[in-house]
Amino acid sequence: MLSTESYSTVNASPHDRSVVRDRACLSQRAHASDCDCGRQDTCSHLAHLLRSPEHHGNDAHNQPPPIVKEVVRVKRASQSQRRCTVHRIPPEILGIVFENCLEEQAPSRPVLSESPLLFGRVCSYWRSVAQSTPRLWTSLSLRFLETNVNRSRDGIKVATAVGTWLHQSYPVPLSITFTDNRIFQTDTEDVVIWLLSCIRMHAPRWKAIHLKFSSDYFTRLAVLSSCAFTSLASFSVHIDHMGWRGGLLSLRLDLAQANRLTSLAYTGPDHVTREDILVDWARLTSVAFSYDLHEAGGGSATLPRHFSTLALCQNLTELSIGLSITLAQHLHQLDAMTQGQTMIPMIELPKLHTLRVRRLSRSARACALVDALRLPQLSTLEIDSAVLNGWDDPHIPLTHPDLHPPSLLHMHIMQTQTHWWHAHHFSALLDRSACHLHTLHIRDVDMSPSELARLLTSPSTSPTLSTFTFEPCLRVYPISYVLAHFIPLPGSESTPAPSPSPSPSPSPSPTPVPGAYSPSFPSLTQLRLGCAHETHLDSLADIIESRTGDRAMRAGVRPLAVFELVFYDFVYSLGQGRQTWRKVCFDAFRERVLKCAREGGVDVDIRVERPYEPVYLSVP
Repeated sequence: MLSTESYSTVNASPHDRSVVRDRACLSQRAHASDCDCGRQDTCSHLAHLLRSPEHHGNDAHNQPPPIVKEVVRVKRASQSQRRCTVHRIPPEILGIVFENCLEEQAPSRPVLSESPLLFGRVCSYWRSVAQSTPRLWTSLSLRFLETNVNRSRDGIKVATAVGTWLHQSYPVPLSITFTDNRIFQTDTEDVVIWLLSCIRMHAPRWKAIHLKFSSDYFTRLAVLSSCAFTSLASFSVHIDHMGWRGGLLSLRLDLAQANRLTSLAYTGPDHVTREDILVDWARLTSVAFSYDLHEAGGGSATLPRHFSTLALCQNLTELSIGLSITLAQHLHQLDAMTQGQTMIPMIELPKLHTLRVRRLSRSARACALVDALRLPQLSTLEIDSAVLNGWDDPHIPLTHPDLHPPSLLHMHIMQTQTHWWHAHHFSALLDRSACHLHTLHIRDVDMSPSELARLLTSPSTSPTLSTFTFEPCLRVYPISYVLAHFIPLPGSESTPAPSPSPSPSPSPSPTPVPGAYSPSFPSLTQLRLGCAHETHLDSLADIIESRTGDRAMRAGVRPLAVFELVFYDFVYSLGQGRQTWRKVCFDAFRERVLKCAREGGVDVDIRVERPYEPVYLSVP
């Protein structure tokens, strides 16, 4: 006996029998739709059936043929089986997930192995979501190192990346960073010309512009003058002063139309070339002059030319300055000095809370800069150096102050014969400003013990200091002078631990009364030090233990939250017996510190550096 399906097939017309046959075939192939091969075979068969003329007989009645309905049904079944959990996430939510995958500080690079281009390599759905999320394309970094020798395709790379990011980020403002550390070549000059022209063409689209390249391209910056930078908030230009190719006499950079500009970082040409910057200084909240230069980069006249304009920056909150030579030597090159002006006027910045001073060369001095400032709201002071000064200084005594405690005569020799960088100018700045310092960073500068003591015992520092970093130069600096200030003594005049204050009051700070506070730093919670001798490890452990748990409460100080130590291991000067003893001391110190970390919750980080450790290369 025939089944109903067989009977219908036998008594049906040729067209109906074809439809039933195709339906049975499709039903069998649909079971394999979870496999890629099965889906491809099904789609190929459906395409063949659709091209067949025998399935278009019902078009005249405006009704879709049965095979079209079957195609739709099979396609929906296949899609439902292929939709995984990630594909069910709405594109808006998936776009937010993609945004959280981006690095907060680093801008995006046009590299397939990094986001956002990496998202498009997963599947078509992710690619469509990434391309429809403008916030993923709001930053672009183009960086060329010295190792990038072949420059023939740099123009194609830059044009493709800039065009893609401009298109995908629309209408969100875009930030661009262009860094080229190579020497001048005409191929790169064409790239720089095209990039600056593109920035001018799309002037309203830029939120931040950061440029760093050779001084030979400096003449091309004139194209950015008088642009309608209506969205620009940060502008940075740093010129590498390795030499000039042409004789440029003057340059005018007009940023007056950038009515939202609040951050300016600038390193201009030397004193031979004249340049003018037109900007609304009163609107700026962050300024950096020559902060990214290095010793080999030569000198820049940016600081002396624009130092007096800092008096106009009454809303300034962050100031970063790099010193290459003495500021007074720069000032003699200015017209103001030739007219008889020899005194630097006092500049008061009432809202400045962060000051960064970087030494860029051995001839740099900070006195002229620091002596001209009064900062009543200063809370963060960072002093560092781009070059270690003093390794080969013949004026520094050869005896090791950590191995042999210095006598009074020895200390007098250190104070008189050593050419310190800044004498007592930074401590005088704190006393003159009558501020409340919360953060003090000192790295790689040759600071005298007397100046360091003045900084730590200043009424502006001791009661409010919460973060202290000291990585000395010389590396063998007698750190015992520092440690003596951080051990809270029982029964000393120490005030109770105050509550943390993220920022000082906007009103002018009252003048602290000398001697009203003990130098035990009741607010200290983060301590980072550099040490070169194992005899100081016990004192360091005592400091951590005295500022942990119940002992910190009895001493009236806040518990220490972060402790970091950089230990300079000069292995070339040690014998075998000394190395064994150093390891014993270091292991004992580590055990005490880790106990504080377990019981008191201190975040401990210990790092060992070996300066001048010889590295032997195998020669065939």
